[in-house]
Amino acid sequence: MACRVRVEEVCLDDELYSVSTASQFTKLVLCYPTCSSKVFYERQRAVLNMGVTHFINYGGRLIKGYRVLGKGYSSITALALHDGVIRAVKVRRIDSRRTSLELEAVFLEYLGPLSLAPRVYAWTRDFIVMEYVGGTPLDEYVSSEVARGNIVEARRTLSKALVKAYLLDLTGVDHGELNRPRSHVMVFKDDVVFIDFESASCSRKTINFTSLASHFLIRSSLSRRIVCKSYDFEKILARLRQYSQLRDLHAVKEVLELLEC
Repeated sequence: MACRVRVEEVCLDDELYSVSTASQFTKLVLCYPTCSSKVFYERQRAVLNMGVTHFINYGGRLIKGYRVLGKGYSSITALALHDGVIRAVKVRRIDSRRTSLELEAVFLEYLGPLSLAPRVYAWTRDFIVMEYVGGTPLDEYVSSEVARGNIVEARRTLSKALVKAYLLDLTGVDHGELNRPRSHVMVFKDDVVFIDFESASCSRKTINFTSLASHFLIRSSLSRRIVCKSYDFEKILARLRQYSQLRDLHAVKEVLELLEC
């Protein structure tokens, strides 16, 4: 049966796969990388009970001819219909070394209302149903804006990301992957949101701000074009060390001033 759904102004025809059927795409999402009948039907029943009715063949990762939002060592994330709303569903891989997604779900439930992470709607040890965060990875967004000559926009968005990283530090949750932000920081609806908290912890020192700042202001090839004032590697490093040791808000302000012209 032909179906149509709109995602970020893109119409998808015939791309919805009912969870209640044993389609190849449904099996791929629920039981990657290997599927047994017993595990499939257990997981199928679980997501149906959570209100997930369809998976949507959509996303930037291609697996066996189908598209998903993301694929990692521990999970696959697919676009889905949940209670009639387009959302993202993270599914624990069959071969994952992680025994549960529950801790990540707890972090997301805490951080979602603070606009630091996607909101969560339901979870089990094998699934997290959450807000769909589309948009563009921060690395890619900043590079694109710089390439187009929109330096002011690149600085504005990066400043917003650094402020959010500082706020994330204040929550006591360390993301664990912001030294390599890649697809972990998304520019979404003129905001910045952190995703993929699989490696997050509240038992180690938070280094979200220093990780993100050092990535863009020290290690990035764009550093000298992004920083407004004369580029002083040692000064930036000193301010980040000051923040790391003392959690000095003044150091945060000085780092952000490097992006204000």
